[in-house]
Amino acid sequence: MFDAIDGHSPSSITSGDCKAIDPNDKKLAENMVKNHLVVPIEDTSSRKLLSIDDITKAVGTGCVPKLTEVDCARSLCYHLLYRSFDGVCNNLNKPLLGAAFRPYFRHLPAEYDDKISEP
Repeated sequence: MFDAIDGHSPSSITSGDCKAIDPNDKKLAENMVKNHLVVPIEDTSSRKLLSIDDITKAVGTGCVPKLTEVDCARSLCYHLLYRSFDGVCNNLNKPLLGAAFRPYFRHLPAEYDDKISEP
């Protein structure tokens, strides 16, 4: 969906490019866009976004459709400086780890007083 902007491809940006950013800059966001370090509009074309209907239908079963993998390099500098709204790309090595609507794995089995659901 996003092509190179003025010859800069968002996926060609490295973390080294991001280190030159001054976090105290009052126009940080504007400068990041100007230097092509972030895409000003979030590309969600390759992501499966959940609608309110998806979530409403899932309430009865407790199962929500899974989010799809994302290319975090498309806005690498943004993801190095800020967290995303749904938790995707907060961990660059495993982008979906800790994201919204993802199951968590227990280190120990659950222990309930009534052996079913009571804490």
